Amino acid sequence: MDYKTIKNMTALLNILQQSERGVPLRDIRQCLKLSDRNIYRLRDSISEHFNINIDSKPDPDGPTNSKKWVLNDKDIRSPVPLFLDDESWIMLQLLLGRGGFFRSKEQKEIEDKLRSAIESNFLKDKTRHFKTSYVKFTGARNYSGIDRILSSIGACLRKNERARITYRAAFSEADKQYEIDPYTLVDHGGALYLICAVPKHDGSLIRLSIDRIVSFLPTGKNFSIPADYDPELHLGDSFGITVEEPVRVTVRLFGEAAFYEQKRIWGKDQTVKQEEASILLSFTASGKYEILRWILSCGKNAIVLEPPELVRMVRKEHEGSIARYEQSK
Repeated sequence: MDYKTIKNMTALLNILQQSERGVPLRDIRQCLKLSDRNIYRLRDSISEHFNINIDSKPDPDGPTNSKKWVLNDKDIRSPVPLFLDDESWIMLQLLLGRGGFFRSKEQKEIEDKLRSAIESNFLKDKTRHFKTSYVKFTGARNYSGIDRILSSIGACLRKNERARITYRAAFSEADKQYEIDPYTLVDHGGALYLICAVPKHDGSLIRLSIDRIVSFLPTGKNFSIPADYDPELHLGDSFGITVEEPVRVTVRLFGEAAFYEQKRIWGKDQTVKQEEASILLSFTASGKYEILRWILSCGKNAIVLEPPELVRMVRKEHEGSIARYEQSK
């Protein structure tokens, strides 16, 4: 069976699943841009390949002898088999590969179960018995020891349930306990973070690193997410996961840094100006310490021009590094 036919079959099923009362044949014809003869062929193929029967019944709102096509209650709630074209296949493989930071046996079993469930619900090329994509996580954090915490987070996210957590902030030796309303789990740079509101602080939003959560206990109390909350807007200006006042950053890049970094998106309103032996990269973003780490990763091939505070921070790091080398002689 060719790709176009399968695509039309799944499109027809999607149309019918939108209405429990049925869809007139004339509307199906208009959506699919096919003749009645070809639409009937699709119906027969769906019955043969997907074991889903499409019934027809009189359309009381249509002209004489017009029919509505309808799925039964069981089929209308069933997942529609999905055929993946080449682009979608690669996208799915990469998305599944993003689970590479789960290392424990239990997490591996969950990943395998998820892969099996997804693959059972779409038609694929059965001749492919090997991975056509691979996601490598060098330096990704290892979450193999916190299965229960991840499970509790998932349950609270699904139920909008408040939790009481014990959390140890970076460079702190003391744990803190407080209640949170978990909103969104964020994957950034091979690490997981949780955007949540703190009821005690009038619902102000914070971001917690999952690997610093010592305990996570559902409270049984439910909460409502504000209608204007959007994780993309919340993190929109952030260079990474930190939310601060956005600043305009201008960096002069040389050599390999100029070649590679100009092809990436670093922030809003990004501009790249080509110069004789360098490029001038400018963008707007928040999170000065995360921007600092990126600039330092470019080594001698990056010079910060603005903002002044970031210039001072980079200079201090380089001077400290030189001092360490001098001390080690």
